[in-house]
Amino acid sequence: MARKEFLQRGLRGMSIGTALMACACIMAGERSAVGTKDGPMTAVTAEAQSTVEFRIHPIGPPNADTLKLAAEWDGQGEHTQFDILLRTPSPKADRPFTFSKGWLMARPPSQAKAFISRIAEIHGVKSSYKRFAPVDELPMTIAILGRDLSRGTAEGDMVAGGFRSSPPGPWMSVKLFLKDGEVELYLNINVTAGVAEFSVKDPEYGKALLPILASVLEAP
Repeated sequence: MARKEFLQRGLRGMSIGTALMACACIMAGERSAVGTKDGPMTAVTAEAQSTVEFRIHPIGPPNADTLKLAAEWDGQGEHTQFDILLRTPSPKADRPFTFSKGWLMARPPSQAKAFISRIAEIHGVKSSYKRFAPVDELPMTIAILGRDLSRGTAEGDMVAGGFRSSPPGPWMSVKLFLKDGEVELYLNINVTAGVAEFSVKDPEYGKALLPILASVLEAP
């Protein structure tokens, strides 16, 4: 099944058999911080080598089915800001992962060249890219991989390369599918600490990822 078709079916509702396929497809790539499309690689030795951390705070009152966050990052004389909106329905018993929708939303004024450069760095690609037309929001398919997670090690079953369910903790791990599923990125969120991070799913996505993110993060 093509990735795009698979994601579309995930949003409409999956049978138990398809849900099991989802488990197999996602688990194949969730056990290391950096992997390839042919399979996972050994996890990097330092989380900082494959993540870009930024500050967050909730927007509006708590809502069990929706998470809206204001995000900010400062570096090299630039201030990057944007909003994140995720639909976060409760997981169903027969679906280990919850498929839903999300958006990255522009919040001008925002300078993002330095931030995008950090994204390029963790993917091991050059920070130059062809600019796309700016957009007010970037729609995404998302897979909520786990909630109440704690930081782990590179041993045992891991989520998004750095998290585990035991012992429980304050993190939620989400996989973002951009450009109709052609590009993937992890988003890990710790509302309690007021931090979140973009994390590498596969270095091969880096080159295509940069102009997509810049279209919404660079907002004059």
